[in-house]
Amino acid sequence: MVTFDVIPRAREILSDLECPLHYFPMRRTYDWKGFRAALAINALFRAQKPAIVHTIFETSNTWGGLIAKLGSDALLVSSRRDMGILRSTKHNIAYKLIDRLSDGIHVVSEAVRKRCIETEHIDQDKVVTVYNGVDLALANSMVGGNPLKEEFGLSGASHIVASIANVRRVKGLDTLLETADIVRRSFPSVMFAIVGRTSEPQHFNDLQRLVKDLGLESNVRFLGELEGVFPLLKIADAFCLLSRSEGFCNALLEAMACKLPCIVTAVGGNPEAVEDGENGFLVPIEDPAAAARRIIGLFQRPEYAKEIGRKAHGTVESRFEITMMVDHLTSFYDFLLTRTSESPPFVACRETGLPLSRSTKQPVQTFD
Repeated sequence: MVTFDVIPRAREILSDLECPLHYFPMRRTYDWKGFRAALAINALFRAQKPAIVHTIFETSNTWGGLIAKLGSDALLVSSRRDMGILRSTKHNIAYKLIDRLSDGIHVVSEAVRKRCIETEHIDQDKVVTVYNGVDLALANSMVGGNPLKEEFGLSGASHIVASIANVRRVKGLDTLLETADIVRRSFPSVMFAIVGRTSEPQHFNDLQRLVKDLGLESNVRFLGELEGVFPLLKIADAFCLLSRSEGFCNALLEAMACKLPCIVTAVGGNPEAVEDGENGFLVPIEDPAAAARRIIGLFQRPEYAKEIGRKAHGTVESRFEITMMVDHLTSFYDFLLTRTSESPPFVACRETGLPLSRSTKQPVQTFD
């Protein structure tokens, strides 16, 4: 695995993997350090001769993908994990080249797949959906309880609404605070616990001012980054994320795995995991009143909330467990390694119908 930037905790986790971790710290791809990193990565590919290079996120997809194609005979799989919100003009230009060079495009939802085909004009046979997965066994092993509530500073809450999102405007945390303001009028001791790193400091300052302006100091906690989110989710009564855009939300799957009733916006891949009113709830963007109605309704009907949570857990168990993601992805790798000019297109992964097999033919190099 090759990575350019990794937080200490993630580096520790990645170091436990069977495959070696190659870390090339750099801030720019176009300075001397970036040039040296490109040479080192090129040498790594020539030495290891990977069969497939799978790139993830903008810099890896564009700059890393180009290095892979110029420096090796590997097949290139390029990932798309969002609806294009992180791209600059230079990224869009670079993607036009990478789209042509890539042997396959891995997307995390049908919504992202549709965008790639309609907006980037990529051949539909090249774009394959493999949904994200969640470690259900780990989620099931976690327990909640009052000690955890005290640890997170939530012991006085009558109800806890969890939200997991890095602090960025696109995550709709301002709308979440407006939702909290409505909910606390019916449940004065409700607590909204928000987990995630501050990616946009100015937006975080704006959120802090909004908390003060709305008088929500006793109802909102920004908990920052956590090593694991399952303990918090296990003590929550509901999950709410009101994003303005999503590719496919990992946090949503984690909450569903913890049997939480989830309220999310009907954007990106969210409707592919949540069936409104069946295993969770979909609401429009910029509509705190709609989100608040759902949360209040769940608090007023706790048995109904538990039933929705059980169905959410069942959805993860049947469609989004992490081993399914691995098997679907390795099936795609197998297809790329063995396809011929007569091979039919690879069918985008669904919960049924795909023969699963783990590839043991040749190694895969992952670019992050």
